[in-house]
Amino acid sequence: MSLSAEEVRRIARLARLALDDEEAVRYGHELGRILAFVDALRAASLEEAPAALAGPWARPPLLREDRVEDEGHPDLYQSQAPESRDGYYLVPRVLEP
Repeated sequence: MSLSAEEVRRIARLARLALDDEEAVRYGHELGRILAFVDALRAASLEEAPAALAGPWARPPLLREDRVEDEGHPDLYQSQAPESRDGYYLVPRVLEP
């Protein structure tokens, strides 16, 4: 798949990247190779995949059941915090408002 320099510039604008003409051509070739690879993956059939590719990783992982567990000793944790109020840890402000 080939991308025009204008398509690459549009993608770069969306990603807030500034590219000169040389970079647009170079990245156009790279993006084209990536898109060609994605097209090849889409065309691949999992039914025709060798048995070596089959396994437990081929199935979606099972999710654990959501449940509330013992929260431990929140008063102990709060007492070890440098500063807390109303059950919340207070931390210094990182960014100015």
